[in-house]
Amino acid sequence: PGDGLPQSQLVDIEAQRIPSPLQVNQIGHGNSFIPPQTRRESYAESEKRGETSVKQRRQRFVSDLVRDSWMETTFPEDDVVCHVSYESNPNSRQRRLRKENRWRRCRKLGVGTYGTVWLEESQDPRPPVKLRAVKEIGKGLNECRNIDYDRELEAIAKFSHPNYVHCFVKSLGWYENEKSIFITMEYHEKGDLQRYLTRRFPETEARTITSQLLEALCYMHDNGFAHRDLKPGNILVMEASPIWWVKVCDFGISKRAQEESTALRTTAIGTKYYQAPEVCGMYSPDPISEEFHEEADDTVYGVSVDIWALGAITYYLVTKQHAFGSLQALGKYATKRQSFPMQPLAEAGASDSCKDLVRQMLAASPGSRPTAFQALKHPWVEEKFISSPSEDDTTDSSPWSSPLSDNINPVPRNHWPTPLSEDVDSVPSNTWPTTLEK
Repeated sequence: PGDGLPQSQLVDIEAQRIPSPLQVNQIGHGNSFIPPQTRRESYAESEKRGETSVKQRRQRFVSDLVRDSWMETTFPEDDVVCHVSYESNPNSRQRRLRKENRWRRCRKLGVGTYGTVWLEESQDPRPPVKLRAVKEIGKGLNECRNIDYDRELEAIAKFSHPNYVHCFVKSLGWYENEKSIFITMEYHEKGDLQRYLTRRFPETEARTITSQLLEALCYMHDNGFAHRDLKPGNILVMEASPIWWVKVCDFGISKRAQEESTALRTTAIGTKYYQAPEVCGMYSPDPISEEFHEEADDTVYGVSVDIWALGAITYYLVTKQHAFGSLQALGKYATKRQSFPMQPLAEAGASDSCKDLVRQMLAASPGSRPTAFQALKHPWVEEKFISSPSEDDTTDSSPWSSPLSDNINPVPRNHWPTPLSEDVDSVPSNTWPTTLEK
């Protein structure tokens, strides 16, 4: 739309999509901070950056999804924020009534590479939610690391929709000041999966967790997102053993696929124990991997990195050992100088079906790994759905009633892709170096 119009008119068309700061300020008052993405700009400003098309200028603005989840906020005290909202009240014959919600910061929940998470408590006498988690992302830090926080805002806004909240931690909105972005989220006192990794998991429990994470990855990949930092610390626990319910969180380095491409460009990311070989610049010397490498380059890879990460998580759940304890071991495996570490799985008593799926998810070549949907159809995962808990053990909010899991039908094993060869000479992973940072 707009082809053939003067460039000045094209700018006006684009500007109409962005609310002006003045319009936002007229809604409320106080020290509210207006998102810089809402500012109108002239064609001359965008032309200085070489952006001569409506499409190029549109890419600079956050999505409607992100803009709609922005919260008008004031900062009356150091540890207090006040959100301003407007509600209709037919009884008072007023179309919009101004309402304030105050939150006080209680304590720090954790610190990660891309932000600090705080626990906050509502100051309202009868709030719908008493506690929440708030992730603070410093703008200066992310500029230094070349991290675009709009990615996280878009991902968490998208997957806070009711269709997805059984798989993802729900966001309650976001706000900002001159120094930081703040993302509000539901708080879960059971913490993340990392704190539960003190023992080997029974295979049935590992399968339950793996299947739920595969469902989440199906949603992400189908919507053009890759998580790229999937690890136990980014998996929150709703319900623990024996009937697990987990959710994916922290989209700090998630990326939405651009245009029609599913390849994703970035610097090295993620946690070392769960990083795929291609993230570290290691490529398997086979035709599939070489074709992938030629079509991309050393810094481009796709959603298959999430499949690798989940394979590494499942491996650890079953064995309480990392599949690859060092970059050296990972490099040898990726370049076919070391075979797949099957022995720890065997020693843990893993079933053949479990070993089959884990090995496929940890294929050295990205093109050899199954997609999330293919993995969800694997016989090992489908055993979980066939023998899922009885109705007495579930509720309406249980993950067993999710859209994907309700429609899964068993697939004969001969319909599943042929596993890799079984000639494995393994070395126990507990003999490998473990000097990497967590």
